Amino acid sequence: MSLSYPVNLNISGKGCLVVGGGSVAARKVRGLLECGGKVCVVSPMLHPLLLKLTEEKQIVWLNRNFQAEDINDKFLVIAATDNAELNHEVAALCTEKNILINVVDDPLWCSFTLPAVHRQGDLLIAVSTNGKSPALARVIKEELAEKFRGEFAQALELLGNLRETLFAECPDDKMRGKVLQGLVTGELLKLIEDGQLEVVKERINRCLLSLQD
Repeated sequence: MSLSYPVNLNISGKGCLVVGGGSVAARKVRGLLECGGKVCVVSPMLHPLLLKLTEEKQIVWLNRNFQAEDINDKFLVIAATDNAELNHEVAALCTEKNILINVVDDPLWCSFTLPAVHRQGDLLIAVSTNGKSPALARVIKEELAEKFRGEFAQALELLGNLRETLFAECPDDKMRGKVLQGLVTGELLKLIEDGQLEVVKERINRCLLSLQD
């Protein structure tokens, strides 16, 4: 299996189809909704979470078996049934129409795979083993989650504001890069990890003031 090209997809407002209505499908649907996808689920049965989402009109439910036309106009498709033959049929149809397809636990049939993910605000940490061991990816993700907690999301907001100011007030690309790289050091990361956000904020403010001198 060749190496995968890592990419973050913007699926906000885009049509996403999940084939299957069990617990695995429910997890996939939840992730798609978190990222703003317009989700349709096709399955003759639904997990309680999916039924709740249907009642809340957060997803569209096609209460029947999969049909080939279900993939029409979809940006991506996830095949999450316990029927390998059906999953492969869905994958083949999507591949023929150049639609992104993920077949759960079957990377050879996927055009994209889903990494183990840890989110804290805008901080996204994704761990992939290229489909070889999702269990190991989850373990590594959990270890990283212990280190990169909510303080990092708050610090990221401050750094994002600094970056916006730099782009507005400093037209020199090299100077911007020098300022940002000089600020984000191991020492700063340790301050964030220790929860000393006021110290971090003070350093960022000093950096902003120096730009105005």
